[in-house]
Amino acid sequence: MHFSIEKAKNAQLKLAGRVIKENEIKGFKYIVGLDVAYSNSKGVGVAVIMDRDNNVIDVGIKILDVKVPYIPGLLAFREFPCMYGALKNVKKNFDIILVNGQGLAHPRRFGIACHIGVLSNKPTIGVARRKLYGQEVKADENLYQIIDGGEVIGAVLKIDTFKIYISIGHMISLRESIIIVKEFMKGHSLPEPIYNAHVIATEKAKNIKHNFKLQQTHSYLI
Repeated sequence: MHFSIEKAKNAQLKLAGRVIKENEIKGFKYIVGLDVAYSNSKGVGVAVIMDRDNNVIDVGIKILDVKVPYIPGLLAFREFPCMYGALKNVKKNFDIILVNGQGLAHPRRFGIACHIGVLSNKPTIGVARRKLYGQEVKADENLYQIIDGGEVIGAVLKIDTFKIYISIGHMISLRESIIIVKEFMKGHSLPEPIYNAHVIATEKAKNIKHNFKLQQTHSYLI
């Protein structure tokens, strides 16, 4: 499969204008976290829906062949099919999406959280453990702004010994994004919906790898 970096970047630039940066949430009950893990050529996308009491309500999984390599700034073209597929496989309704990846804090203002948000038409927040783009400027004791060219494109929360990077995906303000992410931080380095999705995806990926090794051993013995 030929992947055009130029076409992918142009698509992001074109779609960036569709991102809504104002808060459109009027209370919520359920939030879904998205993550992807890999095993050999397979991507395992997982969506975990939780309520505000930290209960897991539903889980969706999508396993696909991964055909796009990892390219910084173009992660969405590698992970979107698995994430969006997992999102489509949940049976319960949800109000907000948390994506393990960037939103506006991206060189073309259209990270994977924006892809997911615009395509699903849901309030979406990007949450990452590493910075992709922009300059960190201290705003408060445990809060930094991510700035590029005088524009605030995200925020950094310092929690204990680690940082998490937050940016708008779609249909939400940065202020509300920070409040929501804080609510779901329960002792891990990611908010609980994404953390739980990460745990399930990682376990599924390990099982795929284990089964593949068993098949190889069986073929060798035959």
